[in-house]
Amino acid sequence: MADICLNKKVLELDREVQADLRITEINVKEKAMQSSSLKCKWFVTYLSEKKKLEALQDKRKEVIDEYVKEHGKVDVLKVKTQNEATKQEQIKTIDKALKIQCEVVEYLEGVYKIWTTFSYDVKNSIDIIKIEVS
Repeated sequence: MADICLNKKVLELDREVQADLRITEINVKEKAMQSSSLKCKWFVTYLSEKKKLEALQDKRKEVIDEYVKEHGKVDVLKVKTQNEATKQEQIKTIDKALKIQCEVVEYLEGVYKIWTTFSYDVKNSIDIIKIEVS
């Protein structure tokens, strides 16, 4: 299996998701009662992280536009000046943050899909407990 290197933020979120998804005989009723609020929690988390991604994208565009405005010359193509801007340290830093944030948003999209079926997982767990008891 390939070694997967996830960023720190995704790993932190994953620990929390794993804890929220864990169903046991002891907590099955609690998880059934919390199902809707947990879905909401992770949807709000997804939206929040998506907004952060959009803010980073806007910041990147703003920094490039500012660079072009300051360094662009009439005889130099705008595309060339934009390419020069992407080599600036501030853009490199934003690009690294964008990569991390894209991974976080992608992860949370997957998490939300998992939460859409969580109530079925709880129901199935309850059914298994009923079978074991009878």
